[in-house]
Amino acid sequence: EVVLDCTGTQTVVGYVDGDAKATCSGYSKPMTMTGLGVMVKGGNRMQKVDGFVGEIIVCEDVSTATRQKIEGYLAHKWGLARKLPENHPYRSATPVVGQ
Repeated sequence: EVVLDCTGTQTVVGYVDGDAKATCSGYSKPMTMTGLGVMVKGGNRMQKVDGFVGEIIVCEDVSTATRQKIEGYLAHKWGLARKLPENHPYRSATPVVGQ
């Protein structure tokens, strides 16, 4: 997943199976979202990326607790919970979403 914090820490973090793999930070001005391209290559909407997207979730809360709850929910929904890190709070238990 990709977490975009456009208001707080001004960071972009990429996660794979619950582990942070890449972080970009230090933006001098607030980021704004004017559009979101999904499955496009290098911002060029005419070039498509080979693959698929199972779901897109947009929420205002980018806290660690919320991110982990969403990861756990999706991992259990798609049968991928075993790919979460051993210490992930939802590796063995499906979280209750909406609480």
